[in-house]
Amino acid sequence: MFCGNCGHVVPSTNNFCSRCGHPMNHDFVTDEREGVFVIEAKTKNIDYTNHGELTSIFTRIKRKRVIIDISKVEFIDSTGIGTLVTMYYKTTRTKQQIIVTGVQNAPLNAMKALGVDNLIVFADTQEKAFAEWGITSV
Repeated sequence: MFCGNCGHVVPSTNNFCSRCGHPMNHDFVTDEREGVFVIEAKTKNIDYTNHGELTSIFTRIKRKRVIIDISKVEFIDSTGIGTLVTMYYKTTRTKQQIIVTGVQNAPLNAMKALGVDNLIVFADTQEKAFAEWGITSV
């Protein structure tokens, strides 16, 4: 896991970053399967309090394909949406691909209200995202 403040790699057992002392939220977990980097939100909110953690994780991803699973997220504010949009624009420069999975109604409506639902690729589940890339053995 990465510190949302300074980007330092921090063991998941730590409650504070050993470099800057910033508290660790543990709001996102990461995994890699079939060459795809998966970021899974473990929180009900993506907002100004935890967007730095998501950004910090994303800036260190070198994989071509990324899934962001927000199936547990019930609320996303403009900061959280802005983070996803920034990720999208960074991937267009780096030739990476992002699929956001498990979007509930309230976050989807917020994204639609801001008009970003046309930028971001969505899939119902992680399995469907893998299938979009032709990966069926997950």
